[in-house]
Amino acid sequence: MYVKPVVLAPGPGGAPAQPFAWDRTSRTTTALSAAASGEIPDGHTVTPRITTDGRLVAFTSYATNLLPGGSPEGSAYIRTLNAP
Repeated sequence: MYVKPVVLAPGPGGAPAQPFAWDRTSRTTTALSAAASGEIPDGHTVTPRITTDGRLVAFTSYATNLLPGGSPEGSAYIRTLNAP
C-alpha cells in the first residue's frame, strides 16, 4: 500500500481545506479528517503527516465538529488507517 497525504485547496463555496490520502494500490481516495459522524469538518485541517507504513496519520484541525468539544483554536488528532 502506498498512501500520500494531500491538502486540497478550499472547495466550492469556501469549504475548508482538508487532507486526503490516495492509495495507489486500490486506487481510492480517503478523507483523513472526516468527523466521527461522517460529516465534513467545519474548519481547516493543517500539517497532515502519515507514517511510512501508512497506518497512522496525524494532523491539526480547527474544526469544531470532529469530536464533541472540538476547539476552534485547533486540536491535534491521530487517526488509524486500514493499512496492512
